[in-house]
Amino acid sequence: MANKTRMISDEEYPQAIEWLEENLAKMKVPKNEIFSAKLLLEETFRRQANAAGGTEDFSAQITIRKRFGDISLMLSSKGEAYDPIVGINDVVDDDEEMYTLALLKARSKDMSYVRKKGTNIVCISVHELSNKSIIFIMLALFMGCAFGFISHEYLDVQTLQLIEKNLLNPIRKIIMSVLMMLVAPLIFFSVIAGFSNMSNAADLVRYGSKLSFVSLTKMALFVLVFMGLGVLCGDLPEDSVAGVAIGEITPAGEFSPVDILIGIVPENIISPFASNNLLQVLFMACFFGILLSKAGDRATSIRDSIDFFNRFFLDAIDIVRPIMPLFVFVSMMQMMMHIEPAMLLSYGKLFAVAILIFPISMLLSALVVLITGHLSPITYLKKMLVFSVIPFSLQSGNACMPYSLKFCNEKFGIAKQLSLFSVPAGNQINKNGSVAYIVVMTIIMRSTFDLPIDMSFLAALFISIMLINLSLPSVANAEAIVLTSVFGMVGIPVETVAIFFAINPVASLPLVPINVVGNLTSTLLLAKWESLVDNDVYRAEE
Repeated sequence: MANKTRMISDEEYPQAIEWLEENLAKMKVPKNEIFSAKLLLEETFRRQANAAGGTEDFSAQITIRKRFGDISLMLSSKGEAYDPIVGINDVVDDDEEMYTLALLKARSKDMSYVRKKGTNIVCISVHELSNKSIIFIMLALFMGCAFGFISHEYLDVQTLQLIEKNLLNPIRKIIMSVLMMLVAPLIFFSVIAGFSNMSNAADLVRYGSKLSFVSLTKMALFVLVFMGLGVLCGDLPEDSVAGVAIGEITPAGEFSPVDILIGIVPENIISPFASNNLLQVLFMACFFGILLSKAGDRATSIRDSIDFFNRFFLDAIDIVRPIMPLFVFVSMMQMMMHIEPAMLLSYGKLFAVAILIFPISMLLSALVVLITGHLSPITYLKKMLVFSVIPFSLQSGNACMPYSLKFCNEKFGIAKQLSLFSVPAGNQINKNGSVAYIVVMTIIMRSTFDLPIDMSFLAALFISIMLINLSLPSVANAEAIVLTSVFGMVGIPVETVAIFFAINPVASLPLVPINVVGNLTSTLLLAKWESLVDNDVYRAEE
């Protein structure tokens, strides 16, 4: 936190502006934001001076304030109450005054007015820390873990259950319900908007086929690499699986590709939104998007409405965003309240492998971006590592969708007409983290039971995993559920999946960010091949 203050008057105005430029430059404020701040200060100072009776005897105090990376100006002056922001929508005949009003109107959301103790105070937002929300989420994550660990160590079981039932569960349920209430319509309108912005049906076929090719090729590479990791990891100690009894676990249900294909078509247009079935929402959006693209000029008014609702739900997500750190705090606290240190130690190797999947996946994705997209892997890693905090905290690729769309446009410079289509559409076929986890754990357990790991087994596993990827359910413990089917196929005692149901809530934490990163990587590569990446935005430093 830092404040810098000086007086400004008509006579010393040039010196004050020079002082302002020098200090903002020291704070590493971009030149365009410094220029904008100077214009807003000039117009605000002039309007306040005119309201006070003239500029000759008018003076005010400038304060440069820095709070948590956000930088703002405060212009304080004594006198009668006057809000320079009021009246910016007025229509005037003077061209110069119209220019002034247009400037103030364009930046009105960055300005605020308050009167305290006979002083008019105008606050001008100069620079906002781009990663502020991520910083708050990180703080909430660590604080939640700390509070959860302390609660686990010092509170009895009854007290923990009381806290969870009456405080933590309701908060999580309310926030997640609000978020999921918005995600389904956001995906629906985003995909349709993506379709409507494409020039013709050929674009849809091209984008869809290229997205599938990119995603599945990248997935095949991931499966091969993590097969190698599974072979290198070896087996588990015998005593780590000796206590798993037959019949100890009942799988939550089986998911087959046929069931997924049948279930993707909704019975009516309301049920997908009522049940939050995002695959059905995606199907409907693609279906109506294709119809809209074929309608041509007849659907101009509908396209305008779609764009309105797309922006509307993005704005709604922005309203919800400030409460996300609370959700992260509660989720991490609840998780740590249930973790037994002994459990972590018993299956330390499985936890270590699960954690190792994240850096390997990030480096592998960066290598793919370098080789196939000819983009800087360093820039890619810097931005992706910062962004991955959000999916890690939310633990839901669907809930992360609005943030993913925003990230693609603002950090990677991907054209909206592509990202609005590619990010939602690629969400199901880019489960890189989940697939890597299933592959590695399957090979480790097969080795543990002294079953052969030969080329025949690896080839069969490769084909099976590529098919499973297309129908991997977006539900809690999905990886452990799918392992039940995979273990049965490859000869591993199915009851040993009980181990993974026990450790999966913790071991699977890195998987969601890997899945989201994989989806964004496919979108980035597709956009690069279609020349829809703004290289200046991509190369811009955080």
